[in-house]
Amino acid sequence: MASSLIGRTNPRLITPYVERHLVATSTTTQQEWFTPWYLATGLDTVKAVVKAYNCSGSNFQYQGVLQTAQVRPDNPNTPVTFTSPVWSSGGENASGVCTISGQTGTQMWVRFGIQYSSTSGVAEADVALQVSCYHYGVLLDKKRVTLSANDTGNRIEVVSRWIPMAWVAKVKAAFVVNGITGSNNLQFRLTYMTATTSVQQPNSAGWSTTYDAWRSLSGSTGYYENNTGELASPSTNDMWIRYGVLYNLSSGTTQTTATLHCLTSIRL
Repeated sequence: MASSLIGRTNPRLITPYVERHLVATSTTTQQEWFTPWYLATGLDTVKAVVKAYNCSGSNFQYQGVLQTAQVRPDNPNTPVTFTSPVWSSGGENASGVCTISGQTGTQMWVRFGIQYSSTSGVAEADVALQVSCYHYGVLLDKKRVTLSANDTGNRIEVVSRWIPMAWVAKVKAAFVVNGITGSNNLQFRLTYMTATTSVQQPNSAGWSTTYDAWRSLSGSTGYYENNTGELASPSTNDMWIRYGVLYNLSSGTTQTTATLHCLTSIRL
């Protein structure tokens, strides 16, 4: 299960020190995951300590590896190594600063582990991993809403609470849409509304209609998942902001419904 960071205010993150016995049986790399899933938003660089003891000769090779997921941790991407070089003997190793923003910037989740293999025969070692970083991302809200449209008129579902705009450098939202019935013309996009001084008096401009690209459910065969990537916070003098989903039919008048699950995160 993905670890919840809703309400976390301390950007300093260090993962628990974990040690495991790893056995490599061939030159084919394997991965062992040492951490839970963390929010990828606002996670740009890490430092890792990797320790290996009781190595069976120099055939055991290992290095740090990470894995990301665009929306759901149970549907992850291919693992990518983040430390260099490949270590091939026992000892205590510090990775230095590793830039991982190229992997995390467009993803919602990340976890860390060890990738290992043997250059010949069976090789084994006791390996430990600990990762530290400054983590400038938090979960803002998670919502499930029903989308229901029968024309091209814009409709809104609110997917977050009001928060101070000063907290938001960028926002990233992940969507899962299922239970789609009706036409294939349902489309939606992330949007926002601001309030200058009080959330009881939102700005008259209402919800933005240009913040995010339209996301079409055409061809989704009843299921859709994706995320927005990081979107910059609007530049205004307003105090407050909240997020919503703007949706309609791109054409036609067929009554169409769907269930949308939205997870919203912000970079502080």
